[in-house]
Amino acid sequence: MLDKSLLNVAKANDPSLAAALPTMLAHAQYSREFETEADDIGSNFMARAGYHPEGMARFFERIVRESHDTRFEMPPYLYSHPDVESRIASVRHDLDAITVTGEPDP
Repeated sequence: MLDKSLLNVAKANDPSLAAALPTMLAHAQYSREFETEADDIGSNFMARAGYHPEGMARFFERIVRESHDTRFEMPPYLYSHPDVESRIASVRHDLDAITVTGEPDP
């Protein structure tokens, strides 16, 4: 939803929309940070539920495979979510620190 709003600002020639751009970009950054945090927490929840977090990385890889639309390439600073490739790298980076237990924390 935010990405569409940012795209409309970029396409429009309206000064009032352009004035809103800094606020919209700031919100996009917060959204990316929240999504990164959610990925970290999700990896831990998966492990505690008995699932290997590698599945999250494979899920993100599927998104990359199935979503290559070269008609429109949005600049990364307009993303409301982190870049999918960076999400894959982040999950894979954290795999060694996560132990699959299948048990909730005490």
